[in-house]
Formats: sequence, structure tokens, C-alpha cells
Amino acid sequence: MFKFMQISLAVLLSASAAISEDSQAKMILGAGEDGSDPIEVTANTASFSSKNNVTMFSGGVSVVQGTIELFADQVIVQGTSEDALEMVRVDFLNNVRLQTGIGFATADSGSYEFSEDLIKLTGNVVLGAHDEDATATGEVLLYNFESGTVSLD
Repeated sequence: MFKFMQISLAVLLSASAAISEDSQAKMILGAGEDGSDPIEVTANTASFSSKNNVTMFSGGVSVVQGTIELFADQVIVQGTSEDALEMVRVDFLNNVRLQTGIGFATADSGSYEFSEDLIKLTGNVVLGAHDEDATATGEVLLYNFESGTVSLD
């Protein structure tokens, strides 16, 4: 998914200071070591807590990398207790929408676990394809990026 592990402390700290003309925090992260597309994060506000190694983006958050787009009211990035640069988890809160080139999913909230390369969406989940009118609904969606498998319960 998104290669948040490539975020540097300087970029995290500058996110709250990088306010564009339309009063939004915006940062563009360079391509990952694997040659992946850059990540663009846009939000109304951004803050970093060095005490907890947590970066919080709030208000109309969008995270875009290539054909993958994620939208939420709030995104919280958690670093390890020892190192803010080593990302452990990302939480997506309220009005979550994940879009890819072929489909979309919406939910109340979600998370991305780095150790498992797994995204989990929960609460009122809707899964659909862009080229079809049919959708599937459930309470929990699991998407494993390594295997490419999706489950919806």
C-alpha cells in the first residue's frame, strides 16, 4: 500500500508548517526505494507529537499514491515507541473511502497494519467495482496487499 516508512522526521514536522494558499496542509513524499509513485497527503491540518511518535492529519484528508486514493476525516500515523520513522500502523477515521483503478470501498473507519501488509475497514462497509452497478456490503473488509486477497464479512 502506501510506503509510509519512507517518511522522514523532517517531512513529518514540516507537514504542519506547509500550508498552501487554500489553507490546507499538503506534502508530497518522494518515490519509495522500490520505485513506487510519490505519496501526496492533503489535509486541513497536520500535527506531529514527538512524545508519542504520532502524526495526525485532520479535515478532508486525502492520501494518493498512483492509482490508489484514500479519503477520511482524520488519518493518524503511529511510529514505534523508539522511532517515529518506523511506522507501525495508520488509522483512518470517519467517512473512509478507498479507491483504486478498478473499484472502491467505503466504511466508517479503517487501519493499515505494516507488519501484516493488511488494510482493515470496519463499520457499514460497501465494496464495489467502477464498471459495475453491483455492490457488496458487510461490517469488516480485509485486504491483504501481498496476496491480493479481499474478504468481506
